[in-house]
Amino acid sequence: MTGEIKCLFFRDTDAVGMDCGFGYCDLDFDRTVCGGEVHFCERADSLRRYLIDQKKKWERRRSAHV
Repeated sequence: MTGEIKCLFFRDTDAVGMDCGFGYCDLDFDRTVCGGEVHFCERADSLRRYLIDQKKKWERRRSAHV
C-alpha cells in the first residue's frame, strides 16, 4: 500500500498535452494546480468542508429512510 489517496476533484492535463503528472482542482470551479494527492492539497480546508457537508447530507437522507 502506497498511502497515496487520489482526490475526487483532480483533473489531469492530458487534454493540454502536458505529460508532467499535474492537473487542476475542480473544487469550487477553481483552477488551482494539483498533483491529485489529498495529502498535498493546497485547498485542504475547502476539501474538508465539502466532505463534511456531503457526510451530513448522506446522514440526513439515511435517517429520513429509517
